[in-house]
Amino acid sequence: MKNFKVEWDQDGQRVRSVVSYSERAAQTRKKELEAEGRTNVTVLEVPISGGKR
Repeated sequence: MKNFKVEWDQDGQRVRSVVSYSERAAQTRKKELEAEGRTNVTVLEVPISGGKR
């Protein structure tokens, strides 16, 4: 399973989501943020931390 975070520009600063999303959920969140007027919204794959692999 892959994890994703969403980053965007807000008030002149780069913001990254605190939670991790599935790819589908991250894409949905990206669309929501863009609809709210956020700019430069990107989805990033992040390493899975903890647990066994």
